[in-house]
Amino acid sequence: MDKTMKQPPPDDGRDPVGPASRDELEKLLEGGWLQAVADSAPMAVMAVDTEGRMRFWNRAAEEIFGWRAEEVLGHPNPIVPGPKRQEFQSSLQDTLSGRPVRGAKLERRRKDGSSVWIRLSNAPLLDADGRAWGAIAVAEDISEGVKARRRLDRVGRALRARAALAAAVIGAESEEELFEAACRAAVEEAGYRLAWVGLAHDDPERRVIPVATAGFEDGYLEGIRITWDESPTGRGPTGTAIRTGRPAVAADIEHDPRFSVWREDALRRGYRSSVALPLVTKTGVMGALNLYAPEPDAFDDEELELLGVLAQDLSLAVTAKRALLESEERYRLAFHTSPDAVNINRLEDGVYVDINEGFTRITGYTREDVLGKSSLELHIWANPEDRDRLVAQLRSQGVVRNMEAPFRMKDGSLRTGLMSAVVIVLGDEPHILSITRDITELVHTREQLELSTARLEILHAIDRAILQSTSIDELYERVLEKLAKLVPAKHASLAIFDEDAARAVVRVRGALEKELGPSRRLDLSDWFVEVERLRAAELVLMDDLAHEAGAGPGAGRLLEAGIRSLVAIPLNAHGALLGSLNFGFSRPGGSSDGLLEIGREVADSIAVAMEQARLREAEKLHARDLEARVAQRTAELRRAVDLMAGRELRMAELKKVIKALRRQLEEAGIEPMADDPLLGE
Repeated sequence: MDKTMKQPPPDDGRDPVGPASRDELEKLLEGGWLQAVADSAPMAVMAVDTEGRMRFWNRAAEEIFGWRAEEVLGHPNPIVPGPKRQEFQSSLQDTLSGRPVRGAKLERRRKDGSSVWIRLSNAPLLDADGRAWGAIAVAEDISEGVKARRRLDRVGRALRARAALAAAVIGAESEEELFEAACRAAVEEAGYRLAWVGLAHDDPERRVIPVATAGFEDGYLEGIRITWDESPTGRGPTGTAIRTGRPAVAADIEHDPRFSVWREDALRRGYRSSVALPLVTKTGVMGALNLYAPEPDAFDDEELELLGVLAQDLSLAVTAKRALLESEERYRLAFHTSPDAVNINRLEDGVYVDINEGFTRITGYTREDVLGKSSLELHIWANPEDRDRLVAQLRSQGVVRNMEAPFRMKDGSLRTGLMSAVVIVLGDEPHILSITRDITELVHTREQLELSTARLEILHAIDRAILQSTSIDELYERVLEKLAKLVPAKHASLAIFDEDAARAVVRVRGALEKELGPSRRLDLSDWFVEVERLRAAELVLMDDLAHEAGAGPGAGRLLEAGIRSLVAIPLNAHGALLGSLNFGFSRPGGSSDGLLEIGREVADSIAVAMEQARLREAEKLHARDLEARVAQRTAELRRAVDLMAGRELRMAELKKVIKALRRQLEEAGIEPMADDPLLGE
């Protein structure tokens, strides 16, 4: 038979395989029964003698290993590779000695040189005397299962490596720590023999400099030179991956010509295959993650894909870390070089965590003064309610923009700040990052501008009221009406004194208007302010009427009306006290420098208008007196004229009479004795 077992040693009458005798077994073989059964089995059935020469080989063995029966029968077992031959002989001796193999998972060789994994069980073949003359084995091809398992293992270790890297990213303080974490993950989780990261230097030599390593390195990286140019030291996996931006694999270092420069060092350390994975950023390839395995062909397509993702994870983490470090550096520079006050406080209690030099320059407080203390403890907020308002808005909206508030400096002075703030998290605890600009001078300028605008508006309105008034009483009414609308006071009044300053006509707007009426004549002994104080000062300022020693008897009425402070500005003209312009406020210290300045100018305008009105009244009186005198003189002149007109008429009649008499005398022949002077003209 082509596929029969060679004849065993001479029969000694013992049964080698169990209850069946050797003769019966030979009959089975000769009759083809055993061969027929073996060929119908899905598993390889093989038998060898004590020397390891093949004695039986079924059809499944041909299909699994590739050799035909005639190629193997009588020859040493071909499926055992050379390095495994001694191990095979030792296992065969164990089987012949009664210690058979059950379900052993073994790597064997096919005719084409490829590997095949089998699960093998065997048993000794015994002669009639019970002596072992060979062994029979049954083998199942489990290559696909082994490959699947290996794929799962590779996928699992790649995923574990990604998970380990992801965990390391959280706590890494620098990109060097990220590189080291990736190398550790590749060795400890994925099981590679060596992992290292090299960064590409853009120098004339284009060197690759190792920056992190893990696993069995044993001086390997110190003794080799790697570049990323086109030279022999740049054509290996690392240089190729950096140059092309794609993974580069050395599947078999021992026979890969690209690895010739480093082959001896690599093989001596047990590296049989490697892969270089490019670390790609937005600006290019910064380097490569290099992995080494102790066996050839360690990196299949699926594992390469997962390892490529691992390299991408590392690249993204490094890019993010670099961006974060750049951002932190920009923040540090912005924080410490900003001319504004920048500080970080705990949201809960306002304790200072950090301040910049701008804070010290503006407030006078040093880091030692404030760190560990709260803003409320240092009384920096002039109005603590402003901080409450800040915190409430931060809790609800997370940000506050351009909040204007007064702050107390270290020397006790107050300055106005324009604050913007946002909530940040430091160490799992919310903090306030705030930037405050000192706008004290700007506020002062703004207030001056507002006061100037208000001053011009009030003075223009007062001047217009004065010009539109046709009498002094109308002037008082128009002026008070404008003041009540334009000045933020609870009470406004004009007191016009008599010449002896004993009594006054008071015109009131606002508080006390109902009690006193719009106009009332009062005895000045019952006035709000002592008259002598008005004579002696440019103005009388009483910031707290309840505690003002110089307040007049009438001040009580002001307090009852809710007025807590008062300004009385005298109306003076040519040294004479004409009256006072008065403003009352609902809180102590209610006036301001700007309002006092406006009050003085308004008082001057009113005093001038009063003086002008009095002059106009005097002019009118004088004009009426002149008119009366002219009328009287005119009447007298008329009477004189009338008298003169009668005399002339009588003289004319007398002349006529004289002329008539002369004619009669002449006619009578009498010569007049002399010429009549009345006829001389």
